[in-house]
This record gives sequence, structure tokens and C-alpha cells, in this order.
Amino acid sequence: MNKLWTITAREYMVRVKSKSFILATLLTPLAFGAFFVFSALIGYYSGDKEKTALVLDEGKLTGSYLSEDGNLSYVYTDLDAKKAREEYELNEYDVFIQIPSNAANGNKAQATYLSKEKMGINGIDDIEEDIEEAFRLQRIETSQVDQDIISSFDVKVNIENADFLASKGKSNESKLNTLVGSGIGFIMGFLMYMVIFIYGGMVMRSVMEEKINRIVEVIISSVKPFKLMLGKILGVGAVGLSQLLVWIILTPIILLVVSYFMGIDSSQFSSMSDVNAAIPQEQLNELSLSNIIMELGRMNWVLIIPVFIICFLGGFFIYSSMFAAIGAAMGDDMGESQSLMIPIIIPVIIAFSLIMPIIDNPNGNLAIFGSMFPLFSPILLPARLAFDPPLWQVGLSILLMIGTVVGMIWMTGKIYRVGILLYGKKTSLKELAKWLFY
Repeated sequence: MNKLWTITAREYMVRVKSKSFILATLLTPLAFGAFFVFSALIGYYSGDKEKTALVLDEGKLTGSYLSEDGNLSYVYTDLDAKKAREEYELNEYDVFIQIPSNAANGNKAQATYLSKEKMGINGIDDIEEDIEEAFRLQRIETSQVDQDIISSFDVKVNIENADFLASKGKSNESKLNTLVGSGIGFIMGFLMYMVIFIYGGMVMRSVMEEKINRIVEVIISSVKPFKLMLGKILGVGAVGLSQLLVWIILTPIILLVVSYFMGIDSSQFSSMSDVNAAIPQEQLNELSLSNIIMELGRMNWVLIIPVFIICFLGGFFIYSSMFAAIGAAMGDDMGESQSLMIPIIIPVIIAFSLIMPIIDNPNGNLAIFGSMFPLFSPILLPARLAFDPPLWQVGLSILLMIGTVVGMIWMTGKIYRVGILLYGKKTSLKELAKWLFY
């Protein structure tokens, strides 16, 4: 046991004292803060320049309802098509829109446009929506139906959880809480995805270096290969856990300080297309810093933090043991690891790709299976924690994960003890399977 502790402590201290570890630990939260500032500034200053569109409506099908919309303003012309196009080319118009007199055919219409600069798909969609609305308003006017009557048909529905309203905000089931929970779920799943690759790869490189330099031949003269492998995994795991805890403490503090001194509000993100696509504007308006902090306080951190740490350790042990086995099985050719790593990489990538579908439906069959399957659960179970999954599912997932950790360490230990002293031979997956029965 003393030898195992010595190996673990050595692996931990060597990495913790390195400059790269210290810089990465301190600079990563600062990088998050810089990204937060950069994103806010991009959202604030990325507005398009003012543009003007010349509109030739030959059949007066849109009336005069095309007007200014955001950064695009519309100017009607009564010239014929040839002269209207000349006016567009000679003057400072950015877009020329031509709506033929026979453009409308029932509920469909066709128009054409010219642009001096190539337009993006969002710009084209905005113009189409503006023309559609102008068609609608003009048809309402010509039908002589009272606009107030038509407007009365439109009903805006706001659905909220009854428990949240009855408890005067003490319940965890508000829409904003769900939105914040989705963000937490994605961040935790993404962190697990990064942890597996970063620290699992660190274990593999440590084993490879000692094997290639023949240092391992000296080490195993006084310690069993299994203890050596386990000590490396424990040491690097402690490094990762230490770094993660520092990030968890520093990152929120830095983000709060940046938000306070720069006065960054969520409204500064509203012009970013990816945010608009994912979050309705009504919910964006609720994303003030104070509301987010309030919703974070309502999260079940008593469950989230311990289970996340368990998932961190479970995922790390499962995948780092496999990385250690690959490092031990490799020869002098560093390229050998690429083919051997494929069975490890594929489950991690699949699990990461399932994070968003599971956040969208955290209690569906896919979410339940993903959080139970041991190769996926270290990434997908944290993504469900913010949505209060049933405790029996969390407990069963952890038990399956622990059982997989024990089995995986046992299997990779058998591969490690054979491969660590094997030189001059390329190893295949078939060969690794044979080593399990030696």
C-alpha cells in the first residue's frame, strides 16, 4: 500500500508543481471571463450597417406596408422595371426588390431581388418575412375587414408551472429555471467530455514515456505492474480533480466580477444569431444577472455537486484505465495509438452528441438509457442533474458505473502487465483481447 501511495503522490506532485499546470489552472477561468466579455462585445457591436432597399411593386400588392425593419429600410418606386433597375444601380441602394403584378397565386407569391453585396441566408429570410407581412396587411385592407377584429384572433399564451406560481417562486419549476438548468447540464456534460480526453490522454502519455525510455523496467523490479498502473491513474485523477475544483471556484467569481465592472447584461447577447435561434426573445429578456443568480440558488446543489464529482471520478477511471492499457500496449511507433484509440473515442463522441437531445427531453427513454449505460453515463448523467431525475435512476447509474470501473481496471490491468514489457511488436485489438486470458 505504501508503494501505491508513493506512486500516486509522485504522479500528483510532479504535475501540480509544473508551470503548465499552474498556468492552465489560473488562465482557464480568466479565458472564460475574456470569452464572456468578447461575446458580449460581439453581440453589442455586430449590428449590420444601415441598408436601403428599392422596391418595385408593379401590382401594388403590398400597398405601402413595406417600411423600415431593423437595419433595412424600404423605398417604393413607380418607375418601370428598366428605369427602376437603373436607379438602383446609379444610387446608393443596397437591394432592389421587384414584385410582379402577377406575383401572388393564392397563398404563394414570387418576387426577385438584386444585391450589390452577396446576402446571407438570414438577410434573405428577413426580407421574405417583411414582404409576407406586407401582403397580409394589404389583403386585410382590401378585404375591408376591421383590423381590430382580426387582431382579436391572435392570442399570446404564457404557460407556467402551477407549483411555481402557488409557491410564489419557491418552486424549482419555472421556465427560466429550466433554461438555466439546460445551460448547467450542457456545461457539465461538456466538462466531462473534456476531462476524459485531457486527463485520460495524460495517463496514456505518462505510461508511453516510461515504456519508451525503458524507465519502467527499473520501476517494476520493486512494484507490481498493476500497482504502477493504478498509482498513475490515481495521481493523474487527483490532479484533474484539484484543477476542476479550482475552476469551479474561480470561474463564477471571475464572471461575476467582469459582469459587475463592465455592466454586461444578457441583452447585449440578443443580436447574436445563435442565441436568437435557441432562446425565445421573451426568455432572453428575463436573463438578467440577478434572475440567473436567483435561479442558480434554486438548483438542487446537494445532489448536483456530489453526483458530478462521482461521475468525474467514474468517467476518469473508466477511460483513463483504457488509455493506460493503450499506452502500455504501444511500441516505439507513436502512430500505433491512433487505431487502438478508436474504440475509446467513439463512445465519448456519441455521448457528447447526445447531450443536447437529452437536455431537450431529460426524462425520455434516450435520456434514461444514456445515463445508465456506463460508457455514456459519466457525460450524460451530469447533463440530467439540473432536471431532478428520479433518485433511483441516479443511484442505479452510479452502481453500474462503479461496477464498470472495477471491471475495467481489472481488464486493463491484465493488458498492462503484459504490454508494459513488450517491445518491437505491433499490437492489434485482437492481440489485446488475447492478453486478457493470459
